[in-house]
Amino acid sequence: LAASRPEMVSSLYLVAPSGIDPRTMNPGMRLRMGLPWGAKLFGGILRRSLAARMKEHRSHLPVPPPPLSQAVYRAAIRSVESHPPFAAAVMSQIRHMPSGDAFRQTLRTMAGGCCPVGLLRFGGEKDSTDAGLSVFTELLPGCEDGSISTGSHMALLEIPGEIADRLCCWWEGLESC
Repeated sequence: LAASRPEMVSSLYLVAPSGIDPRTMNPGMRLRMGLPWGAKLFGGILRRSLAARMKEHRSHLPVPPPPLSQAVYRAAIRSVESHPPFAAAVMSQIRHMPSGDAFRQTLRTMAGGCCPVGLLRFGGEKDSTDAGLSVFTELLPGCEDGSISTGSHMALLEIPGEIADRLCCWWEGLESC
């Protein structure tokens, strides 16, 4: 939306973006994800792998974990494990991701007429890399690159208060401009 209709966006704050992820944004992965029988062949393996990753992410919850965060993880893991269409949905999402070049072009378009952009990342995040995220600060002049030393892949469930505080500071700072 910020690239295609910049007049409709007054600010953009990206929470836990992955940027360019070479694991998923490559032709080989897209080819595998586009096989017509791929969900049947890879679906069970993909669902087990994603459920295991979710369980690992769940281990980063604070002690004691907030009840709502526990409930979200239980529901998400149960959904992945018990709904075969989940694998097909993940495969479709990866298949339809932009290529690295298309993603860079979107950011270049945004840089030409977009709003202030902020970036929030987390110290324990393993799924995004400095190299993958550098595309934001390289192609979006003035992109505010922020980080919180705690939090991992599911920081929204781990440290929601810290994220809310950071978002409020971002918006308050924009209002004073």
